[in-house]
Amino acid sequence: METDIEKALTQSGVPAAMEAAKDFLMKIAGPAAEEFGLLLRDKVWLWRFKNATSMLAKSQRMLKEAGIEPSSVPLKTLVPLFEGASLEEDDELATKWAALLANAASPDCSLRIHPGFAQVLSQLSPTGARFLDEVAKAQESYLRESELPRSEERIWVAVTDLIRDYYGDRLEDFDVMAGNLQRLGLCEIAPPSFKEHTEKGESIYERDDHMEITRFGFRFVVACCFPATEPRLWRGEIFRLPGGEPEH
Repeated sequence: METDIEKALTQSGVPAAMEAAKDFLMKIAGPAAEEFGLLLRDKVWLWRFKNATSMLAKSQRMLKEAGIEPSSVPLKTLVPLFEGASLEEDDELATKWAALLANAASPDCSLRIHPGFAQVLSQLSPTGARFLDEVAKAQESYLRESELPRSEERIWVAVTDLIRDYYGDRLEDFDVMAGNLQRLGLCEIAPPSFKEHTEKGESIYERDDHMEITRFGFRFVVACCFPATEPRLWRGEIFRLPGGEPEH
């Protein structure tokens, strides 16, 4: 049975649905309905304001400790950063938001902070972000230690151990997370490999738990660390993650 709110939304649109929702709130909250609505709005606003303020404080500290005077950030980059950071609940992701802003405000940053990085970060779970960092470190380590020139066109990183550490036997949860990373353009996932045919002629495939960070993914990982350093190793070039030893 269709509710008054649903009916108003279908027949008259969002404003009418909001009024219907208000009427429902009046019935369930009684005389305190208006105060309840204002209180809820104020609490949400205060919570988002505290998150955004915390992000600003972390970014300011990063720049101050690095001795960098901040410069203006384009609104196309700044507004999504504030929106995303104000909704963040995880401490590690909150630090990434602060680093992203600090890098965007740093005139010394050699990495262009793409406006889309904020949208990407807003769509990552804490586990997904940590997993991406681990894969990036593993791929960067391989690139650093391998001899140049290399013949490989793709640098696949085995993530079997990471899957076990982060997800145990919950492979479906990993597949959803990895699919999200790939959807966002941060990595590529190796397709299943053919194993054999059954007696009925059906094909059997095996999982291939290998991933590769894309160039966009590398730039994103670096941009969420302060200070960011332009990726300088990509299939024959030198690359270094923030905090790593410089190449000689």
